[in-house]
Amino acid sequence: MKREENNIIMRLTALWALSESGLGGAMHAFKIPFTGFFLGGFAILIVCLIAFHSTHKWKSIIQATLLVILIKATASPQSPPMAYVAVAFQGLIGALLFSILPIFRLAAVLFGMLALFESATQKFLLTTLIFGKSIWEALDLFFQDILKTLSLSSDISFSFW
Repeated sequence: MKREENNIIMRLTALWALSESGLGGAMHAFKIPFTGFFLGGFAILIVCLIAFHSTHKWKSIIQATLLVILIKATASPQSPPMAYVAVAFQGLIGALLFSILPIFRLAAVLFGMLALFESATQKFLLTTLIFGKSIWEALDLFFQDILKTLSLSSDISFSFW
């Protein structure tokens, strides 16, 4: 049984790494909008499956996360640094929730909500916390980046509205 469990977890890890490095690299290269939501949603699914099939959830998810980050860095070095932060956050929060909460469905729902919330607010949090922009400047930059990604232009201050 242990060998079968390891086989399943390694296959899921390989699939996660392939999606992060291959699909993520292609989406980044073609500048496809909302890459984080697509990759984040797939990562949520994979981490939930790893947790479901694992007897040692913390260890399995952390090992898978580190392996995915290593493969992503090797196969897709053009990925932005925040992509690695997102993968690390997904792995850590998934390992934490699935190892602490006894109800799998509750852990899966909370994990999905937190991972997608982090993906949605990552740029906003980065400009506020790391680069020291005010909340209003960060909000304007956040919405301008979304509009730029969608090939729309705007000269409106979103923080004003």
